[in-house]
Amino acid sequence: ELRELKDLVQQKDDTIIQNRKLVMSYESDVKEGQKMNDLLKKEVLKFQRKIQEYQNIEISLKAENKQILQEKAKNYEKSENLENENEELSQSNVCLLYTSPSPRDRQKSRMPSSA
Repeated sequence: ELRELKDLVQQKDDTIIQNRKLVMSYESDVKEGQKMNDLLKKEVLKFQRKIQEYQNIEISLKAENKQILQEKAKNYEKSENLENENEELSQSNVCLLYTSPSPRDRQKSRMPSSA
């Protein structure tokens, strides 16, 4: 009986040792998992910052595009107005006459300034 009891105690001790090894292994796995989790959290934060950066760039570009489109619309409106004015001028009865300077005008302009 004593021998059986010793064998039982030894089996229990062996089981305890195996269980401790398993617990240590699980603890190691948990620590490794926590490290991985921390790394993933850092990566997620990086991606979130990048997303925010790209969203800010997108907002900025939209504002710039809106301003450019507004300027183009104003320029288009101005060009339409100019075209209308040119159309009105071309339909009016205006005659521009070019006259060359008379010989007298040339003589006056060539006179010395001391005279």
